[in-house]
Amino acid sequence: MIPHDVIAGGYTNNHLVQFDKVDLDRFPRVHGALKREMQQILQWWTKMRLKHTSTFGVRIYRRDSMLINHVDRMDTHLASA
Repeated sequence: MIPHDVIAGGYTNNHLVQFDKVDLDRFPRVHGALKREMQQILQWWTKMRLKHTSTFGVRIYRRDSMLINHVDRMDTHLASA
């Protein structure tokens, strides 16, 4: 795990509560397996053929962490999980 940078936009309280993340670039086999599995799930969910463009990593939320309801950007996020 590594400390997560501050997330802009006011969607979280990570300026008050430390978030961490797992950088999947450090674990290429896990990264590949996760991409394949999530692509299958998201294609089933959207009923569309999707092209993977990026994987952020795994964000770790701790007690008192918050991510408020929001809508991802339509120009960059057809489906995300």
